[in-house]
Parts: sequence; structure tokens; C-alpha cells
Amino acid sequence: EMQGTCWGRLLASPLARGRVAASIRSAAQRTGQQATAFWGNQRPVSSFSSWSVRVPRASLAVAEQSNNVRACSPWTSGVVAEGMRLLSTGRPDHPDQVTIGKLKDNQGARKKKKRLGRGIGGGLGKTSGRGHKGQLSRSGGRGGRRGFEGGQNPLKARIPKHGFKNKKHAYFALLDVINLKKLFVWIKAGRLDTTQMITMKHLRDNGCISKTILKGVKLLATGKEDVDRAIHIEVSDASQEAIKAVEAAGGTVKLGYYNRLGLRAHFKPEKFTIIPRRAAPPPRLAWKYPLHYKDVQAQLEQRKAAQ
Repeated sequence: EMQGTCWGRLLASPLARGRVAASIRSAAQRTGQQATAFWGNQRPVSSFSSWSVRVPRASLAVAEQSNNVRACSPWTSGVVAEGMRLLSTGRPDHPDQVTIGKLKDNQGARKKKKRLGRGIGGGLGKTSGRGHKGQLSRSGGRGGRRGFEGGQNPLKARIPKHGFKNKKHAYFALLDVINLKKLFVWIKAGRLDTTQMITMKHLRDNGCISKTILKGVKLLATGKEDVDRAIHIEVSDASQEAIKAVEAAGGTVKLGYYNRLGLRAHFKPEKFTIIPRRAAPPPRLAWKYPLHYKDVQAQLEQRKAAQ
């Protein structure tokens, strides 16, 4: 009979210690020998526990080596490994112990797929529950398009038309909105420079408006009492009250038309080797931007002077 002490990472509860001791005794009894196991300290430091084992040499080969056990002498590691293996895998006399093999979904969490056309034994074979012929048996025959009433005159066609859409104002309905109150919050915070012309690019780069602008920006008069200094701003549209409030403080509001290409060149000029010339507004919007053609002529003169 030999004696040795080994250390392993085990649970610090009395139940765990009892299980390991019982496993060691059962491993020794398989060879017809006797063994005793006792704990060296009842309160282990950190998560390591130490214990002493007394077993005969004949019962040392009953278990395989384990990487989770570090023993002072190699003859004790096999017995302790057997105890740790039984402890980690669970015992049949503890059915409430949670293991990987017992994990499963709640009842009704997974619904079985409806299997069609797999024979009469499944209940939905042959015609798959659709019956014989007709529109409802065809592919897509049950869904149909929205508003379809089986071929008769649908409701949207039975009701008379009313009203109209003003194409002249469809462009302005897609403009992003900014009011004077928010604009002067940015100015007072020092995020916008009032010594130069404030453009839509400045508003976009400083986070004052959204990054995704479809057509342009419209300036509204909400917060016009906050206008306490002169500003010069260029936007796609502005209300009459907003223009009066800015001009009353000594500023100016310039309206400029930008198409899709013009907006991209305005917001991201680094994407272009040559900045394209701004497009003229369509005839239906010419009344809104009467100064556009003068601006284009000034741009052409500036380019000629630069060349």
C-alpha cells in the first residue's frame, strides 16, 4: 500500500467531495482491494482542493489519465481521474443534474414543417389539399394581386376620381426642412461660420441636416425670434416669413436649384475631376429661380478668367 497527495480543480461543496470519495472507493473495490480517501483541508483556497488517497497498487490502472488532474506522484492520478470523470458526466441517481445531453427547447417552440405531396398516408398527398382543377389549385391562384376581386370591377375603379396633383409643387414636397431655431442653435454653438455664405454642404457636414438629401433643403420661420445676427445662406427654398426674418437682421437668403448630379457635386466635390456646370431648373420651376441663369453666366465668366 502506498500513499500520495494530489490536487485537482473540483467543486468546493460537500456533495462534490462525497461523490469523488465514493468514486475512488468504487474504483478500488473493482479489483477487490480497499481504499480510503479523506480531505486534507475542509476549506480549499481559491478553486483548488487537496486530498490524500490510500490505495493498493493493484487498483491503480482502473481509470485513464486526465488532463484536469495534477498529481504529486503518477500512481494517484488514475484513481482521481475516475472520480472527476464520474462527477463531470453525472450519475444516474441524480436525474435533476443539468447536462449538455438534457438541453432542449420548450414544448411547442419548434413547429414541424407542413409536408405536402408525400402520399395519402400523410393526409396531404396527391393534390396537397388544393382539390382538383380551378383557380385555387394553380400556383399563385390563392394570393392574387392587391385589390383583385376575381375579375369584377374592383372598388378603386368603381369610386370616381377627385382632385389632382400639382406637378409644380411635387419637387418642393421632397425637400428636407430646417427651421431658424435649429439653425441658430448651431450658429451659437460655433458649429457654423457666419462670416461666409452658409450652403447646404456646410449644413450637411456639420450634422445640422440629414446625410440623405433627395432634392434639397427648405428654410422655415419657426424660431424667427432667435435671429439676432446677420447671416447669408443658400438653400433650395425658403418661406416668406423666414426670408423676412433673415433680411430684417441684415442677412440674405439665396435660392438655388440643384438636380441630382448637381447635389452630388455640391456635397462631394472630391469625387469629380471636373465639377459639372449646374443644370438649369425645368420650365415649371423657372418662376422660383429667376436668378439662376445670371448665376450660370457668372460661373462661365469665372472659368474663362481662371483659364
